[in-house]
Amino acid sequence: MDRWLLAAATVGERPNFYELAYKRMIHARTPAQQGKDSTKDCMVTETYLAAAKELRDAGMTSRIVFLSSNINDYTGKQSKGKLNEDIAMEFASLDIEYAKTPSHARHLLGL
Repeated sequence: MDRWLLAAATVGERPNFYELAYKRMIHARTPAQQGKDSTKDCMVTETYLAAAKELRDAGMTSRIVFLSSNINDYTGKQSKGKLNEDIAMEFASLDIEYAKTPSHARHLLGL
């Protein structure tokens, strides 16, 4: 875990994150679900997508993995535990892989 924290970088809050998260919620885009307050989940997702875009735009080609054990929100709309199609397309555009467990993330990252 210490290695992960040492390699981590923070992403500053951006004014449009709230707007993007809100739009994600009202359109029920993953991880939002109707009838559930998904504000925090949507903020995390928008922040992660922005960070990944910045890294890719800066030339980073190594793997980016999004880890969430929240399979109900990220895979619940599709069958057989596959990533929901809407978020799968967003992740694919930035070459982000999805892991459901820390051990799966370590495997994807080759750690």
